[in-house]
Amino acid sequence: MLNQLSTTLYPMPSRTLLINEMRELKAEVAKEQDKILDNFLRDHPEYAINDTTQTRGFYHKYVASQRLVKEELKPVLIAYENQLQKQQAWVERLKWVSPAITIQESLNKMTGTSTGDYEHFRKQVVAFAETWRDFLTPFLYNNENFTQKDYPKLPQFVFQPKPQSKPFLVPVVLLLISTLFFGIGYIASKKPRKIVY
Repeated sequence: MLNQLSTTLYPMPSRTLLINEMRELKAEVAKEQDKILDNFLRDHPEYAINDTTQTRGFYHKYVASQRLVKEELKPVLIAYENQLQKQQAWVERLKWVSPAITIQESLNKMTGTSTGDYEHFRKQVVAFAETWRDFLTPFLYNNENFTQKDYPKLPQFVFQPKPQSKPFLVPVVLLLISTLFFGIGYIASKKPRKIVY
């Protein structure tokens, strides 16, 4: 019921429309790759090809056009993620209504697989992808060979775990409350009752 209410209050933009928009944009960009590359090199003169014998290949155009696609799709993806975060925040606020959701969330946090943990990991991966791209782009646009001496310089992904609160307290508190109610029910059922005829 909480999930249904969250999707009703904060409906997600259509994923199909999002994918179609991405495809349309990529198709448009593919038609204008030469122009996009010229604009990219104008904005980044450090990547301009100085040697006239070198031709602009597929990857030169592809990298420049992918940057443009990423920038154009950014507002659409942000809107999509904002709606998802609103849904998750709404469920998070009302999770205490359902012991099942509370326990599931606590177990997910204990194992490091909660929504927050995933988002923390995803942001690090996106940032690392940008670092990786920035490291390799000069090789492509300056027509430099990637040699054996460049291997040690490759960026390394180091995952920084999310600082954890104490999620184990929630199941313990729920267990204590359940035990208390069970004990009260058990004691109440053992009291002798007068039988009236």
